Amino acid sequence: MALETIHNVEKGLSRLYCSPTDVDTLLSQGAAKPLNAASLGHGQLFSEYLEGLNIVYPIVEQWWSGLIDAQARENSQERDTAMRMAFLRRVAGPASDPQFVALIREFWLRCVALNASLAEPDKVPPQVLMLGWLVEAERSDFVCLVTCMPYWPLGLDAKGNWC
Repeated sequence: MALETIHNVEKGLSRLYCSPTDVDTLLSQGAAKPLNAASLGHGQLFSEYLEGLNIVYPIVEQWWSGLIDAQARENSQERDTAMRMAFLRRVAGPASDPQFVALIREFWLRCVALNASLAEPDKVPPQVLMLGWLVEAERSDFVCLVTCMPYWPLGLDAKGNWC
């Protein structure tokens, strides 16, 4: 079964890929680069991220499908209408799952920590590792899930650090 969504993946890619650049002047996280040009640490981190997504994705898929089913039953709705209503109740759709949000936060912050230990040319922006490399790896299933998020679930603390 494929993840059921109604969002525009291309718009989600653009939004999530570009939005962290608003704070690049505060937080230098390096330049975009392909996975095969990344440091060993970033390659390992991406592998661990894929492992996490492989675990969380089926859980999210089942949870989201169950929400749509319940919406359809409770309101005698067609599945398409039920999915639209489920998105209205949860703006990030399937990406609202707390386990998924926790995974995204964990790997973003791990990427930032890794970058802090590296010279500028070796750094990789978290959105590149977490979204750009999914596109590069042709993981459209994971790209579809990540791009459901209206924004990255992180912020900046008083010192300008990701939190």
